[in-house]
Order: sequence, then structure tokens, then C-alpha cells
Amino acid sequence: MNKYYQHFFDYKFLKAGLLSRGDDLILIDITRGRYEFKDAMEKEYANCREDTGPFADVIQELTEYLNGERTIFTITYSLEGSPFQIKVWKQTARIPQGSVKSYGEIAMEIGHPKAVRAVGSAVGRNSIPIIIPCHRVVKTGGQVGQFGGGTELKIRLLNHEGINVRNNTIV
Repeated sequence: MNKYYQHFFDYKFLKAGLLSRGDDLILIDITRGRYEFKDAMEKEYANCREDTGPFADVIQELTEYLNGERTIFTITYSLEGSPFQIKVWKQTARIPQGSVKSYGEIAMEIGHPKAVRAVGSAVGRNSIPIIIPCHRVVKTGGQVGQFGGGTELKIRLLNHEGINVRNNTIV
């Protein structure tokens, strides 16, 4: 039987629920508050318990990132999705801090140039935002686009990485 652990990370402007299966990070939830996340995880995973132990590296690396001390994440995580989604997420993970790519560029890079909408859908289903930096994927023309944690958080993350955004567009 799998053991699931949860913890709520709250530092600077990032509030995120963390979920692991054993030692593998499987979710960073930036859409729910502390108590809503805790309740949802306890309902979905009957044996889920609060524990910071499995998240020591995640907490350290997210804290370093938010302090401007880390640009690359080295933690281990587990991706659960279709082969296409995993291909998109792995390509998204290659976008360096301080850079953005469009959904179309990602589609081209993975060899599916006509699958722009499918790439957008896969990016939207990324269960490990920040670590897999879906906030660095924008619309063609530089419009910020949507983000699971909301446009305001996406813009804060981009600004944090030195990317200027004005009127929801990269400048």
C-alpha cells in the first residue's frame, strides 16, 4: 500500500500544497488554500498524513528559488500522465529561468508542430508547477496566458525571474 504525505508550503508570495507518494513528489497544488488542500488530500488519499520529512529537499529548493538563490531544481518527482503530456512536461522543464517559450515553440520542439492546443492542455495539467515551470510558457506574441494559480501569480513568478510583464504581455 502506498503511503501519501502532505505539507503546506507558505513562503513569501507562494502558497502551495505538497503531496508525495513515499519520497516522490507528485503534486504542487497552487490552487487551494491550506485547509482546503488538507481536506481534499485526506478525502482522496485515505492514508495521507501531514509530515514535512518527505519534503525537506522540496522546501529547501523552493525557499532558495524564492530567495533568488536557485535557478535549477534537482529534486526527484514522479510524473503521471499520457506519453504526450510527459513529453510536453519534460520539454517545459528545459526552459531556463529568465526565459519563456510559446505553446507553439514547445509543440515544434517535441515534433508535433500542429499540436499547439494539445500542448496548452498538457501544460495546464502539469501537477508540479514551479519545478516544471509552466509559468514560463506563454502565448505566441508574448501574452501571459492562463495559469493554474492565477494570472497574478504567473506574473509574480515571471517578474521574480527577471521577466518584465506589462498589461499581461512580456515586454
